[in-house]
Amino acid sequence: MTVVRGLPFDPSRALEAIAALLTGPVPSPGSPTVVDSDPQTGEWVATRAAGFVLAPLWEGPDSPACATRNGPSRLPVEP
Repeated sequence: MTVVRGLPFDPSRALEAIAALLTGPVPSPGSPTVVDSDPQTGEWVATRAAGFVLAPLWEGPDSPACATRNGPSRLPVEP
């Protein structure tokens, strides 16, 4: 789950988030991987490491078609 879960898709919010990622700092080579979480909910906010930043722009609703291995709607996973 992420901090954008449950919010309707808003193109202007997504574009603002993209602009912030493009103009914000990127960790330098050799930097450790850091996972940022919301202090109130524990939900994932971003992952930062050498040369990249991963952050959610939008998260769709739960459905079997959108389920992930760790999500609440678990699909069978082949070993």
